[in-house]
Amino acid sequence: GDIGRGRGSEAGEFTDPRFATVDANGAIYVTDVKSDRPRIQVFDRNGKFLRIFAEKGTGPGQILRGHGLAFDRKGRLYVTDVDNMRVSAFAPDGTFLFHWGKDGLNPGDFNAPHGLYMDANDDVFVNGYYGPTQKFTNDGRYLFAFAYGDPPDGSVYFHSLTGDKWGNVLVTVRT
Repeated sequence: GDIGRGRGSEAGEFTDPRFATVDANGAIYVTDVKSDRPRIQVFDRNGKFLRIFAEKGTGPGQILRGHGLAFDRKGRLYVTDVDNMRVSAFAPDGTFLFHWGKDGLNPGDFNAPHGLYMDANDDVFVNGYYGPTQKFTNDGRYLFAFAYGDPPDGSVYFHSLTGDKWGNVLVTVRT
């Protein structure tokens, strides 16, 4: 079936969906922006609306512009927040657990984080829109960075991430 009830501002409707992922039980999680309602909506595998969480805002557990989504092996949902410059973690029921990150150019800081990928070891990869891609433990400890931006003529606009079964991390970028 179709996910959601179409365009609108009510729970189960979308204004500007950004990313979707599926949990181990088949529930579909979707980030949505450009409205005043909570930012993450959940649907069953048939598209029936289940719940909505992560209020709009800057406080703990709140999201301004959610983008990347991934689950760890414990079922915790990690979300990149482009405008709050952080990664937030939620329990499967939507309860806020913790977040990390801040705006900046130092290792571990973010510059418009977009993509998020969780590898088989539950390490978290996050790319900034202007680079780099950084690797963290699933509790937010910075490990290292790669795939740096090279504006104005080189790589820039890093958008999303994924990986493969061999441990390779794949980054989409406009050059």
